[in-house]
Amino acid sequence: MARTLNLVLGLALQRNAQLRDPRLAELAAHTWQRARRSAELARWLALELKLDAELCYTAGLLHNLGELALLRSLQDWQEAGGELSNEQIDDAMQRRSASFGSALRIRWRLPFGLRELIAALYSLGSGVFSREALVLNLTGLLLALPSNELPASLAEARSVRMLRLDLALLERVPVELYQAS
Repeated sequence: MARTLNLVLGLALQRNAQLRDPRLAELAAHTWQRARRSAELARWLALELKLDAELCYTAGLLHNLGELALLRSLQDWQEAGGELSNEQIDDAMQRRSASFGSALRIRWRLPFGLRELIAALYSLGSGVFSREALVLNLTGLLLALPSNELPASLAEARSVRMLRLDLALLERVPVELYQAS
């Protein structure tokens, strides 16, 4: 059932990534691909660690929901007669996408645990973390790796240490999951 719901969620998010303005469409396509890669990588890591893979997949898929929603809103603005420069688009994305995402996650009444997992992709605060939150944090770190660095370079990262990962697992991470094509 969770797998089916994730497929439906993915289709809904993908629909939001299809926009008419070529500038917005390019940003949306990139954002959608990043969401899919995050979800697949989080699922792969969770399966390797025998954790809740579908929950990790969902959190990965929803982590940049605010960006997609904002892009859709910007498209709607233009269709209503508004005009946007490249600078205005960039400014809106930098200043508003995180708050859009937070507001939507609350408005949709996503469970607090899922919202915590999504937040963990960006950073770990202080306190006690579920192993799934650590997986999402590691997902974010892997996706942020420069193309010339290997996952093993994260051996001393907080989430890796807290998960007590074997270096061999980091070496097995499929490159297509963490590097943009």
